[in-house]
Amino acid sequence: MNRTRLCLYPNQDVVSGDDLQKAEYFVESFSRICKIPDINDFLEYGTAVQILSLGKKIGAEKKKEYNSFLAKNFVLFLDENIADVVSGISNIYINLFWSFFDKFHMYKKMKPEVFYDVLERNRKQIVYILQYNNIVKYFNNIFVRFIKEYDTLDEEIIRNLLVAKDKICNMYLPEGLEPADYQTVFQRYVDSANPRNDLLRLMIESRLSFPYEISDTIKLAALKKKKIVEENILKSDTAKGIVLEVIFKKLPDNKVYDEEYKDGNYKKYYDSDWLNSEVDFSTIMNNFIYIFQYIDMFGQSTFPARFSKMGVLERLIGYHSGKDYIKGFTFDTTETFQSMSLKGYIDILRGHNIRIEEVIQWFFSTYLPSEFNIEGFRFLAPSDQSTLPDKIRAIFSEIEAVRNQFDLYVQYGEINHMILSFSSKPKRISQIGSLLSDKYLYINEELSDLTKECSLLFSSQSPLLCNGSLNENDKNFSQMINKRSINKDAYQNIPIYLDLLYWLENRKAISILDNGIIKPNNNRLKILYCLFEDGVICPYYSPFQEKPMLDIINQLIKSKELIPESSLFNRDESAYLDYILNKAEFLNSRDLRNKYIHGDYPSDSAEQMQDYLTALRIALLTVIKINEDIRLFTENNQS
Repeated sequence: MNRTRLCLYPNQDVVSGDDLQKAEYFVESFSRICKIPDINDFLEYGTAVQILSLGKKIGAEKKKEYNSFLAKNFVLFLDENIADVVSGISNIYINLFWSFFDKFHMYKKMKPEVFYDVLERNRKQIVYILQYNNIVKYFNNIFVRFIKEYDTLDEEIIRNLLVAKDKICNMYLPEGLEPADYQTVFQRYVDSANPRNDLLRLMIESRLSFPYEISDTIKLAALKKKKIVEENILKSDTAKGIVLEVIFKKLPDNKVYDEEYKDGNYKKYYDSDWLNSEVDFSTIMNNFIYIFQYIDMFGQSTFPARFSKMGVLERLIGYHSGKDYIKGFTFDTTETFQSMSLKGYIDILRGHNIRIEEVIQWFFSTYLPSEFNIEGFRFLAPSDQSTLPDKIRAIFSEIEAVRNQFDLYVQYGEINHMILSFSSKPKRISQIGSLLSDKYLYINEELSDLTKECSLLFSSQSPLLCNGSLNENDKNFSQMINKRSINKDAYQNIPIYLDLLYWLENRKAISILDNGIIKPNNNRLKILYCLFEDGVICPYYSPFQEKPMLDIINQLIKSKELIPESSLFNRDESAYLDYILNKAEFLNSRDLRNKYIHGDYPSDSAEQMQDYLTALRIALLTVIKINEDIRLFTENNQS
């Protein structure tokens, strides 16, 4: 058959007029055939009926008549040659075949041994079959037998158990599988020739309970296999990526910071003259804000991973569990640069007999009492002679104590160490309070309009970019209408996009002038951009305190589209700290605090150095956030 067959894509709910016309013709032609043709013609007929139903070309009675015809004739394929019939099904109709097999209860008309023969000869189709619970239940013993004998489904079973449900198709497992059968599947997958690195990681981090619990022996084998897989990746051409460099040198034109990306090399430069000449403790702390950029201009930390910083492919490729901390290339790159720059800055300060830990101790012991008249904070810097594990252990312990001290100060206006000694229950990082009321504002996820508005304006996938005026420098619709005069007539041939424009105008994100030119309402867009990029805003920063923007914010709070919360760290910062420090939230957590406090840290000195730099970064971020909270509170004269 030379013509293109009728087909529907998964979840397709709109059909073209051309397809409707073809479907009508096909159904009419097919109904005149006396003898049932091959399986693909039959399934195309079923597809044509679905197309007509989607296009509302047939009513309920007619659809019932067609389905009756399908059910009556489907059984004619279930003879001794059924395995050959299934083998001949076109890829575009495989799922439809098994959906009919389930819908018309054809499994009840097939002998178990015949069905097993179908499985053996059509192993690639089993993933589709497992989407139908009735079939799996009816042939429970057959599926158990197949899984024991063949490794075909090993990866699918592991994905079903470990991967976040929004990343996989629904799949039912036979109830007859025993715990030992699952262990066989796990071990067989680890021993296979090409296991996926991300699935091996999920197996290692798994907290599955009986009967799916992965044994420690298999986890160890998965860890060893994962290292082999990673070594092979590093040896391959696909591992070639950009080279990151941090360079400290004298910079021209009074610059203290610069960066360059060229030919796969990404370099960051820091002015060594400035860093060597300005070594008072206050300036050193400020350098982590303004030069090394531990927080952005609106007070949000640059450490956490953000969905807005991930590319489209990053969001789609790879498996993760529903309890993973999702990172991405930007996160890894930022972390690498910050660790490299911190290591270089430590070396510079050592030339002046200054240690970062001493600067942190000075902040609590000297700066807070002298600048804000706040007494009682304790941070004891580890000695320079301590080993790296001892330094890391001390920093994590001291910074945890500092968080608790700050929370006590928020509650009582003073730090009473006797009260702290009474508390035996650890406090979650997200529960550490703030002196500021309504410090952070988040989009209310239960109301979808603000999320939709942000996506239309700032997403690189916004449909409003499709207007014929797009150029390669346009990252989003907001940028497009700020750069050039875009007329609503550009969307005239696509009514649904024109409706989106009027919707944005109704939301007061844009204005459409009498001549059709689209103008951005930039006060609102500045707020929404921060929400899109950071997922949060702190309204105490100056741009949000200006009356036009403050009025917009207050209206969004009043309409409950923004939810106010008060805490030392915002949600993303708390999640990041949980990811680094403990296993409370994420299966793939680094769990550094517990590893060092309980003596389960790596023996490799290079790994210890990286963990030390991470511990220092977290300590510095904590200092910056505490200082920010106290400063903003003081400036706003809150009681």
